[in-house]
Amino acid sequence: MRTSSVYRQLTLFVSSIALALLACQALAGNSSIDRVVAFGASLTDTGNAFTWLSEPANQSCGTRLNVPPYEALDDLLTPDGPYAKGGHHFTNGATWIEGLARYLALAGNARPAFQNTGKEASNYAVGGARAVVGYPCRFNLPDQVSSYLGDFPQTSARTLVAIEIGGNDVRDALIAAAGGQDPGPYITNALASLANSITQLHDSGARKFLVLNVPDIGKTPAVRALGPAAVQVAGLLSTT
Repeated sequence: MRTSSVYRQLTLFVSSIALALLACQALAGNSSIDRVVAFGASLTDTGNAFTWLSEPANQSCGTRLNVPPYEALDDLLTPDGPYAKGGHHFTNGATWIEGLARYLALAGNARPAFQNTGKEASNYAVGGARAVVGYPCRFNLPDQVSSYLGDFPQTSARTLVAIEIGGNDVRDALIAAAGGQDPGPYITNALASLANSITQLHDSGARKFLVLNVPDIGKTPAVRALGPAAVQVAGLLSTT
C-alpha cells in the first residue's frame, strides 16, 4: 500500500490547527472582515443537517433528530443526525465557528443558512459532508459552495471564508485501508475537490481563507477500540 505519498499529500490539505488558532486570534483584531462564510461538516454545522434531513427526499439519509438514548450511530460511533438538545448541533455546546463569529462581532453569520432566508446567515456546513463531489446521501463541500454562490454570486475581498472539511474523507480512507484497499484515492480526490472549491470561491472574489486541519480520528474511542494498528494508520492519515 503506497501510503507514504498519501501522507505527504495530506500535508497540503490543511494548515496546522495551531496555526489556524493563531490566525483566528489575529483575525479577531482585524476590523476589515465584513462577513464570515463557513463550509464543512458536523464540527461546524449549526443546524443545516436538521433542515436538510427534514426534507422528504433526504429523510432516508439519516436521523433528523438524535434523541435519548442517542443510539442513532454508525459503526464508528458517529452520530447519524444532530442532537435534539442544543439547537440541532452535533456538539454539546456552541461550535468553534460560532465562537469565532461572535469574537468578530459577526455572530449572525454563523447561523445555519438553510434555516434563515435573510442575507445575514452564511454558514453552509452540513454534518456528514465529504470534501469530494457525489458522495451519496450527503450535502458535500461542492454542494455547499454551489449553494453559497447561488445566494452570494460575488464575495467581498473582506469576507473570511472558513473551511473545516476532510474528517469524513479520512474516515472513508481508513475503512478502505482496513478492507485491504488503497486509501490513496480517497485523499487525492478530497484534495482535488477542495482545491476546486477554493478556486471557485477565489474566482467569486474571496481573498481571505481559513482552512482547518483534519482532527486526529485515531484518538476517537471507536478507532482506539480497533487496536494499535488502526490508531496508527488513522493518526497518520489525519495528521501527517
